Amino acid sequence: MCDFFVSNCALGDAAEGGCSVRILIDDDVVATARAWAAHALRLRLPAAARQLKTVQLNLRYEIVSPLGEVLRLPAYSMQAAPLTVRAS
Repeated sequence: MCDFFVSNCALGDAAEGGCSVRILIDDDVVATARAWAAHALRLRLPAAARQLKTVQLNLRYEIVSPLGEVLRLPAYSMQAAPLTVRAS
């Protein structure tokens, strides 16, 4: 489960002028959010990673403008955070 808070733009459909949030894990887009809500992510770990008890990944959010451009400001929106996943 991941959650985020956006304060510098309105989320919604790009055709209506809304921004979106890309959710990335290890630089791969795993989801795109157009509304503020908690999102359940289902990750498919490689076989080698599933054999480990825990796997360390990097979680990052990107705010995307209605034109499809990644908004680079504020800078904290581009920072990656460690994410520990317990393989089951």
